[in-house]
Amino acid sequence: MKRIFVTIFVAVLSSGLFAQISAYEYLYTAPAIPENLCHTKGPQQEAYLKTIIDLSDSIKKDIQNRILEAYEYTENHKEEMQAGILRTAGFSETDIQRISGGKDMTDAEKDELRNQLMQKKTDITMNEAINLKYRSKEERQTWAVGYGAEQMTVPLANKQLPNELNENITTNKLLSEHSALRQNINEQEKALQELYESIDSVTTVDRIKLEKELKPLYEELKSINLGEGSSQADIELTNRVTKEIQALQERYCEKITPLLTNFLLQCRDSTEKSLPDYDRLEEIQYEVVAEQTGTEIMKAGRGVYSLQAVVSYLGYLAEVFIYKQ
Repeated sequence: MKRIFVTIFVAVLSSGLFAQISAYEYLYTAPAIPENLCHTKGPQQEAYLKTIIDLSDSIKKDIQNRILEAYEYTENHKEEMQAGILRTAGFSETDIQRISGGKDMTDAEKDELRNQLMQKKTDITMNEAINLKYRSKEERQTWAVGYGAEQMTVPLANKQLPNELNENITTNKLLSEHSALRQNINEQEKALQELYESIDSVTTVDRIKLEKELKPLYEELKSINLGEGSSQADIELTNRVTKEIQALQERYCEKITPLLTNFLLQCRDSTEKSLPDYDRLEEIQYEVVAEQTGTEIMKAGRGVYSLQAVVSYLGYLAEVFIYKQ
């Protein structure tokens, strides 16, 4: 119970999330992969990449707005939520009133009382819990879920469960589901990253061969006189060598790009299918907070996790011309 309480407290501090434009809508706005990208002209390529960058920037701004919305909500309801958390954790009404009321106490004295009571009940001070909100999203999630899950496994080894654990069976189930979803998502993200990195790995031989073939052509190009005194023959030779270079580059692009195209299609499909998991991950976080605080499920700022997944996909999509020389 002690560690589960801390997990919930951290969830309140770090929660954010409510959808205006959905992650699906953003994903469907992303441009399709060019059909003939190896022959895409410079201006078209720049326009395509600008579309991706602009869309990604818009989503990132949306994410920041939702996080701010959630932060403002928690700030406005902090006293109510803290009181609910303390009550669920077993603090007496007298202690809660001393922390929440305490007109005769300074803010510093209230903080000190919170720290003392928190440490007594949870083996961690209020300041230590609050400082967790300054960690990265991944660090907070890993710590919070792991901290609660670790404590959950202890009573399960006993024949009789403590009453306080029985009272929090809903919370325990939610945390267990959260952990399973997080692990599944992490595995999917890792698999995509490894597949992406493997593409470059398997093309090493082709890239070395291309560079070997291009080297003498570039050297020949440098040796041609295109300045004062250049002849028509120099111009024709320049055009011929340039075309040979372009032909080699296009051949390489056309051989390797299908690997990247297949990856991007797989990445988009995986992202779309996983969006409900990201949303459920967030929903669990809010359900746990509501369960432990006795408050309504927070509606502010939802959708951040799934939006971040779309931004990640766009990051891969922005590399679509990577094998085009």
